[in-house]
Amino acid sequence: MIEMVKLLFKEDGFEVDLTGLEKFSALKGKLFIPYSNLSSVDESVGDIHIRTRLGGTSLGEEGYNYGRFQTTEGYGFYAMKNKEKAFVIHLVNNEYNFIALEVEDKEEAIKELRSHITNHTY
Repeated sequence: MIEMVKLLFKEDGFEVDLTGLEKFSALKGKLFIPYSNLSSVDESVGDIHIRTRLGGTSLGEEGYNYGRFQTTEGYGFYAMKNKEKAFVIHLVNNEYNFIALEVEDKEEAIKELRSHITNHTY
């Protein structure tokens, strides 16, 4: 299976790298987030609901969502095909309040992200 959303961990932050149709659907190819902007990581999207698509593609709240959206939790960036397989990275001091992602190894991504959070509980 070809990964269309990759998390790349760097020294001072992480990069969300979109390829293929996902890159065009989101109207953005990459996001870089400094580790200092990490607040918490949730294992599911939970009760965050999309209100307005601001730039990107949406085929229903439960399904294919790529790009920038206004939600019940503020501005968010989505890169997911299936809400049930996605997780959420909460941010501070960033243009987005959160990023909702679906990646190949969700558990490993969550573990790695949480290892970079300091002075926060999850």
